[in-house]
Amino acid sequence: VDFVPTLFDLLELEPPDNLQGTSFARGCREYVDAVPSTREVAFGNWVDGLNFSVRTEEFKLIRNLVPVDSTGRECPEYELYDLRNDPLELTNVAREPVYDDVLKDMKSHLDGWLEEMDDPVVHGEIEGDNHEEMLSNYRSRYEALHDVGREE
Repeated sequence: VDFVPTLFDLLELEPPDNLQGTSFARGCREYVDAVPSTREVAFGNWVDGLNFSVRTEEFKLIRNLVPVDSTGRECPEYELYDLRNDPLELTNVAREPVYDDVLKDMKSHLDGWLEEMDDPVVHGEIEGDNHEEMLSNYRSRYEALHDVGREE
């Protein structure tokens, strides 16, 4: 998430207002002591897989929009991993009752981020019979929401 702000900084370009992340360009130009991140949560998305994620030090939540991804893997709607006990993310604990509060909290973080980014998923279900159709519909809705590809 910090790569794009760094590029804007290095190229001396004004970043858009909605750009997330923190530039590390100063560290590219000169030696600086490492400073631990102050972020409590980090977000990610993989448009090819139509997946979104939120991560804390202890947990990672993935929301899959498609039941089967582009590799043919079946995907539950939510995957929750306890990174303290399962750092390799091998066991999805999203359906385990002991994690209900964590799941609710992580969903809240993720939903808030998606709303802040005005992502198409907050405007309704992405429809399609397969991964390719859903991805095409997602991209079309994104472009319409964010005026992508329109000439001025």
